[in-house]
Amino acid sequence: MPVLRVTGDDGSLRAVVFGYACHNTTLPPAFVEYHGDYAGVAQAALEKRHPGVVAMFVAGCGADANPLPRGTLELVQAHGVALADAVDRSLEAATPVAPPLRAAYGTVDLPFASADVRKRWRAKLGIDERYLRRYDAMMKAMADREGRLPAAQPAPVQVWRFGPDPRAGSTPSDLTLIAIGGEVVVDYAIRLAGEYPTRRIWAAGYSNDVFGYLPSRRVRLEGGYEGADAMVYYGRPGPFAENVEELIIGQIRRLAG
Repeated sequence: MPVLRVTGDDGSLRAVVFGYACHNTTLPPAFVEYHGDYAGVAQAALEKRHPGVVAMFVAGCGADANPLPRGTLELVQAHGVALADAVDRSLEAATPVAPPLRAAYGTVDLPFASADVRKRWRAKLGIDERYLRRYDAMMKAMADREGRLPAAQPAPVQVWRFGPDPRAGSTPSDLTLIAIGGEVVVDYAIRLAGEYPTRRIWAAGYSNDVFGYLPSRRVRLEGGYEGADAMVYYGRPGPFAENVEELIIGQIRRLAG
């Protein structure tokens, strides 16, 4: 679990930023009140324990992971307190992050699958007909407005690099935050750790735009909800092409150096 501690000149804690790679969805769809789920509970607990401190949560690459067990307010509270406890345990062990800070941002076009693939995908969807009718109406309106359905989805990628330039040699203070748009599956965090074994990598999803699920090649080929079917609910033309992972990783390499 990544944690960033922010302190003042006098060493006092001013803010804490923490992440976790799991859907923030302990509560069931039938729960219709405003609630921050486990992440909100953790933020509130940390701010209560440390008066005057701002606690902020960053969602990780957990689009294919749900809290377990789940379904009740009691479980939300338990998960949130456990997360806050883990953050607190890490604060005293934090190591300094050195300047400078460099930021880079770019987008990459993620092509949708071919028309033939979309037809086969559409025919196999076993979901409620009302959602398919809504989806078809959205696709018709999009095509009428634009003259055609979009061929690709622009996906944002952002990189923050703390510490000396990693190309000049790794140092213990290096931290690279890689923020990816969409609901990002865990394969990206695992791959990025392997791509940059000498750096401390913080991989985040849901960043700058949430246009749908961002599957890895593995998840895309498996299909299912995250790999393809959720596009119905997001109102996108269909599944992404199979090379979506390589396109995202390629943009990260260009930005991260």
